[in-house]
Amino acid sequence: MSVLGRWQLPPVHLDIVLKYLRIDGLTLPISTRSFGHTADQFSAIGKAELPIMEANGVVADDEVVPPLVDALRTLATPYLWVDSMWFPEPGSDHCWRTVAVFTEGNRIVLGVQAPSEDPQRGGLLTVEVHQNAPLPAVVLGTLPPAKPGGHGPIRVPHSSMQGDQVEDYDPASMMETATRKRGSSGDQQVELYEKIGKAQHVRIGQIAANMRDQHGRRRRTPVVSWFDNAEPDGRYLNRVERASTGEPLYALLPADAGLIGNEINSLVNQVRQS
Repeated sequence: MSVLGRWQLPPVHLDIVLKYLRIDGLTLPISTRSFGHTADQFSAIGKAELPIMEANGVVADDEVVPPLVDALRTLATPYLWVDSMWFPEPGSDHCWRTVAVFTEGNRIVLGVQAPSEDPQRGGLLTVEVHQNAPLPAVVLGTLPPAKPGGHGPIRVPHSSMQGDQVEDYDPASMMETATRKRGSSGDQQVELYEKIGKAQHVRIGQIAANMRDQHGRRRRTPVVSWFDNAEPDGRYLNRVERASTGEPLYALLPADAGLIGNEINSLVNQVRQS
């Protein structure tokens, strides 16, 4: 495994490079923003930033370096990729944004965008090209370290839940706690499920796989979410499984790197077969 190239672009440099290359934008959740209200203002910004971009290895001989051009075009129009978002402060929209793309030659193009002062926009973008690296390992490297949760695994049948609200994460909503039916044989599991779900979360995140077909239409898997509970607890994977009867099982699994890596592989296989 090796990293063939690595570049860092603050938002203003990303805007300059994408406009120069006539790339409209990168794949979500990576975000971009525009600088300069007029062509003259944008030109002045570009000239002022050029020495810094040259010093950072983004520009050479007045051109964007070719490996970065290829990487950005890949991040703009990927064929098979995994995206990830994680929130260092649950309840805030500030988040880390990741896109990891399969490419030819057993390479992965990775874009990781740090939070910025604007919760709706990303900040510094790091672009890397990895050679002979498993995609799960590349994505796992973008997540904060945490030990596995200390409880579980916990699996609660849908029939033990009241209504359809179960634990789920996405950028627009935090966890909603399921209401249990008292007196069922699974009360103990439901209680533990709720206890873990109601505990203080110090980080939350989600991962999904995507694929573009020959007509440009995108297919996407359901997201798999994870969260880190405060010490002395740890990380849990939150997913929906199926019992042998076909009934949904709401699962909270203590999550180490191996489990999350296997889940990423499963998502990729799922989107390939869809």
